[in-house]
Amino acid sequence: MSDIFGLILMLLTSLTGGLAVYFAASTILAGADRRIERRITESVIRTGLVAQRAKEDTLVPGLFGTLLRYARRLLGNRYFAYLVDRLAVPERLAHLERRIIKAGGMDKFTAQEYLAIKVLAALVLGSAGLLRLLGGNALGLALAIILALIGYRLSDIFVTNMIEARQDAIRRALPKATDILVVAVEAGLTFDKAIELYCERFQGPLAQEFEQAREEMKVGRRRREALTAIVNRVDIEDLRLLINAILQAERFGVPMAEVLRNQSQELKIRREQYIREQSMKAPVKMLLPLVLLIMPALFCVLLGPIALKIMTGGLF
Repeated sequence: MSDIFGLILMLLTSLTGGLAVYFAASTILAGADRRIERRITESVIRTGLVAQRAKEDTLVPGLFGTLLRYARRLLGNRYFAYLVDRLAVPERLAHLERRIIKAGGMDKFTAQEYLAIKVLAALVLGSAGLLRLLGGNALGLALAIILALIGYRLSDIFVTNMIEARQDAIRRALPKATDILVVAVEAGLTFDKAIELYCERFQGPLAQEFEQAREEMKVGRRRREALTAIVNRVDIEDLRLLINAILQAERFGVPMAEVLRNQSQELKIRREQYIREQSMKAPVKMLLPLVLLIMPALFCVLLGPIALKIMTGGLF
């Protein structure tokens, strides 16, 4: 009996240690991939090859992109399309469209396709519970309902991650963009020409938002309305303060270069405060993998030999 218990303990120790090594290696490799991608992007920008890049792929990568492709195919099925249409009330579609705009996915998928993804994920996960029900498990129906609800909310997690990533990219680009606008305005360019210069030289979510505002102004929309629309689409406090300062300077006749210079300094201070805030959250985020992965393996390594010694004849 003691040999069996010792074998089980060794297996649990190996499994826990293996999981810890796997997650640690995955984190390190993911960080390395991001650093390599960032260096490549910076190199491309420096050599002026950004203008030669092909149009951004409209397919979303990852699991969400896989669900999107299957959802588009299933929308050709009248039964699945009927189910999606029954759920596509105007209020729900408007809410999903606002989330898509924040995620920068208006050219990637529509609100109806987003809803189709939610329905598809709910059906796939819910069918797993139904299989348990057909197998004679009385709790299969409850499991199916729970899994269906989880699947319905699963796509929201992916879109939330897209929103947060896009907002973080805009937040990181704001200080540099403001410095460029300051230099351009002090060199004699108007504010509209300074934005045009930034859009020509740089890529990214912030440049896309400025470019969309420029296109709206070309078709007759007022600059105040176009810039305010950026704030409503992005929903970032730093950008809101910058746009409000620009609009106030335009309204009261304050020199634009002076306002942009002050906003650039404040943006850098807020960026530094944001980085410090995120770094202070790191220990809390590390607590869960520490408790679930590292501590059990450590306890097994330290206490496993003692437990085996007790089971085989005592400590002495």
